[in-house]
Amino acid sequence: MYVNDIPVGYISLRTKIDNQWKKWSGNFYYVIRISERKKGYGNKILELALDEFKKLDFKEIYGQSSAGNITSAKVIENNGGILLEEVDGTRYYKIELQ
Repeated sequence: MYVNDIPVGYISLRTKIDNQWKKWSGNFYYVIRISERKKGYGNKILELALDEFKKLDFKEIYGQSSAGNITSAKVIENNGGILLEEVDGTRYYKIELQ
């Protein structure tokens, strides 16, 4: 993701995952440049990724965040993330796509 020709972050989409990927990352992971955090870019980049998953006919995707990473948890929850469980400091989410 670029804003005013400056890279602010990136997101990676996994179209095939197994239980190991569900445990360690899920269908996506993203990074926002430290200087650009708390500006809404995480929400936007995940929103755009969800649109791509919809185009690929996904009905649901999985993601996770560290329990201590409140910002990442909020990004997932703001994009429809449903908390499935928290295990050993990791929060596991499902996002249902319509």
